[in-house]
Amino acid sequence: MSLEPGWYVDPADTETRRWWDGEGWIGAPIPVDVTPPDGPPPPEPEPAPATPTPATEQQAAGPG
Repeated sequence: MSLEPGWYVDPADTETRRWWDGEGWIGAPIPVDVTPPDGPPPPEPEPAPATPTPATEQQAAGPG
């Protein structure tokens, strides 16, 4: 039997709730005493790609 998608107490941390999408936990946990929003959490932003700064480029190139 599988659970329907929804907010459930996180089995790894009973002080929080997480969204179960029917296959796995997604999104950030919320405190268990907070009323969860309707529907799933917003998607987490993807990390921005690292862009080298001029200082890092100089260090990578080495002296002279």
